Parts: sequence; C-alpha cells; structure tokens
Amino acid sequence: VLLISVLVCCARKPVVPTKLHSLTKNLYCITGLGGNVLVLKTEKGLFMVDSLTPELAPKLVKILRKISNKPVTYLINTHYHYDHVGGNDSVGTQADIYIHPEGKKALIKDQKLKRSNYKFLKKLKTTTGMKLKFKNETIRIYHPGAGHTGGDLIVVFEKAKYIHLGDIFFNGIVPFID
Repeated sequence: VLLISVLVCCARKPVVPTKLHSLTKNLYCITGLGGNVLVLKTEKGLFMVDSLTPELAPKLVKILRKISNKPVTYLINTHYHYDHVGGNDSVGTQADIYIHPEGKKALIKDQKLKRSNYKFLKKLKTTTGMKLKFKNETIRIYHPGAGHTGGDLIVVFEKAKYIHLGDIFFNGIVPFID
C-alpha cells in the first residue's frame, strides 16, 4: 500500500507556484515558474525578458493578462536555452524578438538537429546591445562577454534600477558555463 501511495503521488504533475510581483508602477517580476520573467508595461504593449518553456507558456499568458490585455511587443531572450526561449511561440506572436547572434546560431543548429521546432526563428532578430526608450523607462541591453553561454544578454531597466541577468547569476550557487 505504501508503494502504491508513493507511485500515485509521484505520478501527479507538480504544482508550479507562481507569483506576480509589482516592482514599480509599470515593472513586474513573475517568479516560481522555474525562472524569473521581467515585464514592463509600456504605452505600446508589454516588454518582456525571457519566455520560459512551452509547457509553462499557457500559465505565463494568464499572468501577463493580469498586467495588461496589450500584446507582448518586445521580447528579449537572455540566452538560447530551452527554459528561456521555449515560450516565444506562445507569448511572442506579435513581438520583435531579440537574442545575441551566438544564441541564434545555437537555436538554428538545434533546429537542424531536430531537437526543437520553433516557429519564431523566422522572425528572430539579433543584437549585441541596444538602447530602447519608452515614456516610462529606458532599457539598455548589452552582451557582457562570455558567461553562462557565449551569447548572454543583460537587460538593465535604468529608471527603475533593476537588472535581469538571465542565468549569469544563480542565487547561492556557481552558474553553469557552456
């Protein structure tokens, strides 16, 4: 009986606790989905950093609707790993999606090896750095050099004084380096 109870408990899908944190009037952090997503509400729509996995995308979309009914218009992928780009096809349908050139190369290689089937690759743009100005925020995106991957991007929200480091920083442990 104990073995059956253990098997039944382990067979259930784990509940993914999520929390929407309001950091400023227009900047939000979504935690608990296996990573952190930053979302800025702008006059044109939502500016988002990372999109998690395809499996978590429906839950992420529901949370985004709590922030705004406007679409995601900018989506920055801090690097090419599955847990940062996997939700792009769900949340980035109307967005300009950016990644570092090395990240795009890695995603194209994965596609050729049939390890992924991302539709967003056709419209994926690359950057090693840029500055975006909105009415309520100035955002700087830059490549700090080799880190977690060869194509990491850091996203700085200047007015709010927040930064998204992707997987360059892990709380309490040394990050994995590709």
